[in-house]
Amino acid sequence: MRILVVDDVQDTRQMFSMAFVLAGYRASAAANEAEALEFVSKHRFDAVLLDIEMPNMSGWKVLEAIRQLPFGEQVPVVLFSAHFDPAKEERAKEAGAYALLRKPMLPEYVISIVESATSEHPLKDAGP
Repeated sequence: MRILVVDDVQDTRQMFSMAFVLAGYRASAAANEAEALEFVSKHRFDAVLLDIEMPNMSGWKVLEAIRQLPFGEQVPVVLFSAHFDPAKEERAKEAGAYALLRKPMLPEYVISIVESATSEHPLKDAGP
């Protein structure tokens, strides 16, 4: 399984990328919105873990842009945020996110959520 971790905080990217690798997955990391969209437009990911609070383009806008890409409608996206409120949960559902998680998050929990998302929404014709 191939996972993309998107967060502007290097420690967060590294921690979750390493957790996925140690769990046996292939993980890529994007430091900003442009990198995330470039990765998703060039590669097929089984899931995307995406921070909402990004410096130039919010995670909401990144999710919207992902949904416009080929196969972007299929990929499960798990959003996360340190600034949580119930309105964000509703917005996440409306935007088509699989889940909205609250920081801080244990890697094991994040992996279990991503595994649930990918088992419920496996990609069709997944390729490189």
